[in-house]
Amino acid sequence: YVGYYHGGGDPSWNNFLGGRVFFPAMVGFGVLALLQLLEVPFRSTAGQAIYRLAVVNAKGEPVGLLKRLVRWAIVWLPLIVPLLFVVLLLKSAAPTAALLCGLGLLLLWIAAAIYAVMHPNRGLQDRLAGTWVVRR
Repeated sequence: YVGYYHGGGDPSWNNFLGGRVFFPAMVGFGVLALLQLLEVPFRSTAGQAIYRLAVVNAKGEPVGLLKRLVRWAIVWLPLIVPLLFVVLLLKSAAPTAALLCGLGLLLLWIAAAIYAVMHPNRGLQDRLAGTWVVRR
């Protein structure tokens, strides 16, 4: 099992939600967020480099470091902060509250996926940051 935890310590990590779902998700999302944060100074992520894409502003100029950081924060902070809250609820022995928060996050994630399907050419982070992703 991915993320299966066989250890002593806090018993809330031994249940299904804490040990097999939220902890591996937090580690995975944290690694992805950190990798993309480290790519911010290089003006393109690995995926953008592979597909020869660039992030530009409304005038077609490459965006600055601050805009790239804002765009990164719009993508990752709404995902990581609530998941940290769920993990803290699990550690404080409030599994029902954690389950409800987790279901709420799932609904928000589904809503974001529906938005991405309805508007495939420009992501929500691009709309909020005032950027566009274009071919180089």
